[in-house]
Amino acid sequence: MIVPKTYTKQFEYACVPAPRPRIMQGHAVRDEAYQGWKQRVADDWYRTHGFECLEAFDTYTVTIRLWAPMRGDLDNYAKSVLDGLTGAAFKGDSVVVLRHLDITWVGRGKRFIVGVSGVKDGSSNKDG
Repeated sequence: MIVPKTYTKQFEYACVPAPRPRIMQGHAVRDEAYQGWKQRVADDWYRTHGFECLEAFDTYTVTIRLWAPMRGDLDNYAKSVLDGLTGAAFKGDSVVVLRHLDITWVGRGKRFIVGVSGVKDGSSNKDG
């Protein structure tokens, strides 16, 4: 039995929830602080793993452990982490690419841990 490699990274800063979309004067408004946070996540992941994880799998399993205030919806935290890892840990944000997501509140604090594993094409059925 082949055990897939898991890429893990502990981020030593707070996870932020994805902001709700805002429309002003008929135009979507970008949250620049959130865009900067996503880029920091991508950069930190790349510094730890380079493109190794990006090329390792075609279908992914993601585990997220959060130390954060119990504010906001859990799905908004998951979205922010996945947004930050898109292009750094996995190729795209297609639902077909993500086969399993496990996100857990661990406690209060300013850090989060992400684990990414998966399979290459041919060893999984992408049609589900």
